[in-house]
Amino acid sequence: MRHISLAAVVLPALLLAACEGAKGPTSPNPPSAPAAQGLTPALEGQQVASVACAPCHGSDYAGAKIEGGPITPSLKNIKMYTDEAFDRLLQVGVARNGVVVDRMKISVVSTLSADDRSAVRAYLSEHFAEPW
Repeated sequence: MRHISLAAVVLPALLLAACEGAKGPTSPNPPSAPAAQGLTPALEGQQVASVACAPCHGSDYAGAKIEGGPITPSLKNIKMYTDEAFDRLLQVGVARNGVVVDRMKISVVSTLSADDRSAVRAYLSEHFAEPW
């Protein structure tokens, strides 16, 4: 039986709702995260991050200006977050310094499974983490 991640099923629709207007009109055919069975955590994380993170933080994850909103921060500072703080940010939108990030609370990332959150962290840590 083939396992399909929750991210592959619901991320595209939720992402469009969360980042509506971030890059102008949305495409009638949003990207989707392919089923990630058999991939390493980092490769699975790359697929999830491309759908859940890149639309608001940029394809290079260095941060981006959202139309009508703030500049989103770089995700390259991932090593500044413990696993618990990263999960808290993704699940309830509270940054490590206690600041509530409203867009995170309503975005698709708040619906990611623990496995998907762990995979995103593995991908960002392996490929983009800046030392601190």
